[in-house]
Amino acid sequence: MTRFWRDCKGAVTVFVTLLLIPAVLISGTAVDLARIYTVRSVVQDANQLAANSVLAGYDAMLQDIYGLYGFMKVDPAFGDMVDEYIRVAVLGEGSNAKTEAKGGGTFQPFQLFYGSKDMTSEVRVPQNKNLNNPEVLRRQIEEYAKFRAPVIIAERISTILDSFKKVKEDAEIIKDKMDIDDRIEEIEKQYQAIYNKINEINAGSSMGSSAIASINTYLGRIQEQISLLLNTRDDWMNANKEPEKAADLEAKYDDIMSNIKSLVNGGTVKDGWMNGNFNASEEWESGYWTGSHRSDGIKEAIGDQTKALEEFKKKFDELVSLCSDADTKKQELSQKVSDLETKLKSGRGSSELKAGLTTPPKDKNGKTLKDSKGQNMPSTIDRYKKLLAYSLKPMAVEMKKVDGTYIDSIIATLSKIQFGKVSNNIIGDPHIQLDKLTQLSSDSRFSISFYENSIDDKHAPGDYLYQLAQVTNYTYSAPNGFKRFEDISTSNAKFYKLLNEMFSSTGGNNTAKKKAKSAITTLMAKVQDLFQGYELNPEGAYKYNPKPNNNSADTSFVSDGDWGEEGVGKSKTKEALNSDIISNVGDMASNAANKILLLVYDTEMFSNYTTTSTLVNSSEGSREEPVKTMSGIPLGVDVNYYFQSEQEYLFHGNFNDAKANLASVAGMLFLVRFVFDYTAAFTITEVNTTVSEIEAAVAFTGPFAIVIGEAARVAIAMAEATIDVGRLRKGHAVALWKTNSNWQFKVSGLLKAVKDSAQDAAADLKDDSSKDDKPGLLYSDYLRLFLLMIDGDELADRTASLIALNLTNKKQQVGSAGNRAAREKKMAGLTLENMEKYQTDFQLTTTVDMRMLFLSMPFAQRGVKGVVPPKTKEIIVTDYRGY
Repeated sequence: MTRFWRDCKGAVTVFVTLLLIPAVLISGTAVDLARIYTVRSVVQDANQLAANSVLAGYDAMLQDIYGLYGFMKVDPAFGDMVDEYIRVAVLGEGSNAKTEAKGGGTFQPFQLFYGSKDMTSEVRVPQNKNLNNPEVLRRQIEEYAKFRAPVIIAERISTILDSFKKVKEDAEIIKDKMDIDDRIEEIEKQYQAIYNKINEINAGSSMGSSAIASINTYLGRIQEQISLLLNTRDDWMNANKEPEKAADLEAKYDDIMSNIKSLVNGGTVKDGWMNGNFNASEEWESGYWTGSHRSDGIKEAIGDQTKALEEFKKKFDELVSLCSDADTKKQELSQKVSDLETKLKSGRGSSELKAGLTTPPKDKNGKTLKDSKGQNMPSTIDRYKKLLAYSLKPMAVEMKKVDGTYIDSIIATLSKIQFGKVSNNIIGDPHIQLDKLTQLSSDSRFSISFYENSIDDKHAPGDYLYQLAQVTNYTYSAPNGFKRFEDISTSNAKFYKLLNEMFSSTGGNNTAKKKAKSAITTLMAKVQDLFQGYELNPEGAYKYNPKPNNNSADTSFVSDGDWGEEGVGKSKTKEALNSDIISNVGDMASNAANKILLLVYDTEMFSNYTTTSTLVNSSEGSREEPVKTMSGIPLGVDVNYYFQSEQEYLFHGNFNDAKANLASVAGMLFLVRFVFDYTAAFTITEVNTTVSEIEAAVAFTGPFAIVIGEAARVAIAMAEATIDVGRLRKGHAVALWKTNSNWQFKVSGLLKAVKDSAQDAAADLKDDSSKDDKPGLLYSDYLRLFLLMIDGDELADRTASLIALNLTNKKQQVGSAGNRAAREKKMAGLTLENMEKYQTDFQLTTTVDMRMLFLSMPFAQRGVKGVVPPKTKEIIVTDYRGY
């Protein structure tokens, strides 16, 4: 036993040791693991505190004025500040992270960082996480605005949008109607050309007989020369004992032969023969011709007449072409009228515009207006359909058939002209060809001596010259058959009567039409003058930097061209209606949902032309209070560089020219108001009555009176729209849909000018009303809607530019630099705040190489089966902050 206990000495120690070794290993490892989690927790807390502390370093002015957050992206003290925050948070005041590994410092919590290496912190700023990024800016704005935006504004916008849903469709219908009016005017001009061509052809109804008559004149003169030839021969025979006289007559005979040849082929014709005689000295004085003239000859006359008739025949083709073109235009018009009617029936467009086009015009008592004949006026669509009566081409084709045949018969007659028909086969042919008349001088049978040498009895059957002189059937009669256009058929007669009433110069019709057109054009010119006369002078700066800016939509159509020229104003407005501008107005309702907060923010943070720097508080009498932004900052040149034109910039986008932005909004206002006013013009009693009376004044134009009447309606709507723009820019409310009670433009001046050109058509064109329409929309309401047309990111980008400009204006005290010129000069020399430097997001990473207390001991570093535990553990903690 003694030996047993002696041999077991130390066994307990070994046994206990064997039991403690695993315990120590496990507990040591557990301690190191616990330290890892504890260090991670401490560092994470410190990291979060440091990150939160950094957030407090935002730009205070940016936050105060615009409610936006951003810290400086580039700050040399930023890194040291973060290191200090973390050091203090982890080690406490007076500690130094670099001495902690040596046990230094006044406070070492749980020796957590005993033996650890340097603790480092790194701040990373992600790309595009700044206020220059539209997405980032919009997110901040929407967060800021959703609890601050006046609910009533959002509700008001939603209500107004319902009224604007039909604007695009109304504008499309109005443009289609204006297209129809233009086509009707083209057809009217086509009818005028047809009327002129018909009259031109009718004037040539005697052309065939005139052609024959002119040829008969030549044949008569040839006959006269033949008779003169016979008489000369007889005189020569009686003078055969007087050689001097006989010689004169021979010369005369030869000249007459030449005259005949000239009358056929063209040449000189001599006339006024004076016989020769003996003078007082018994000397013979030869006979002579007292005059002569140039003759074109019957052949040339036949050619000219034939050519003229061939040319005249072309007029029938021209008439057919004109009528065919008119029929084509009418077919196109018919299709457009049908398409317009289909649109209206399908529910497109507002009910007001549909009623105006499809129902007869009414007076103030609701009764249908009468036309110049006392009959009920049909609707506009029905009047368009009346223009489609008559098929014109068949009328022209029938005239060509009837009168073309007649002209062909005249041409055929001219091609066979000869000098009569003589019996006894004179000169070899009973039909004396014109060429044979030119050969008489070379035919011995017609020589002056033939009778004396060959014929026994005077004027015997063999006397060829005598027989030729006796021809009486040498002239021609023109065939009957030409018919005037109105005599062709009943349809032709009715159509020509209509044309005659429309375009006849009798009765002062043209004067009345010119008066009406002149009055309308004058009103259009005054509309443009009034619009261009509106001031574009905001209290803020006019310009920032005079550089070209292409980032702007074109709405300058009111200032484009000379509206004092007929049709220019209407044409420019129609072009604007056909552009993307008005289309965007109609589409803005569908784009409102995703940018309504941005819109409210912009309209509550920035000024427009009607914004004043002070506002009379009605509840306090004469006390004035500054107009403030959503953030409570007063609006004025102290902060707002482009005061009174900022929202206009947000719409138009010209960063360098405030006046261009104001003009753009004014043009948009005119276009939108024109759509509503033109629609309302069909329901305004005074307008309908005036249009009816203008049409009555030009009733002689028949169905085309509607062209002038509707042109007057367009001019009246433009006048009203211009007045609306002026009132809106003065801060007055204007009703969206006009009624008899709030229609501003008095049309009596236009009607007077139509009847008397001495009157001023635009006498009542003035925007002097100081009353607000109830209910009505303000200038700011329209701007809110216009801003919905701008792409959300584009609007955010412009908002950022405006914020940068105003921050520069405020920080550099530009607003107190003096007058406008001084402010502009000072701003031009400054560099704008860079919104990119306002960082909204950052990443803070702290790294600590923590020493393992147990696993770093020598026996632990021996490892197990070649596996050596690490001496240190890298602890990495990352936190993110920002929007």
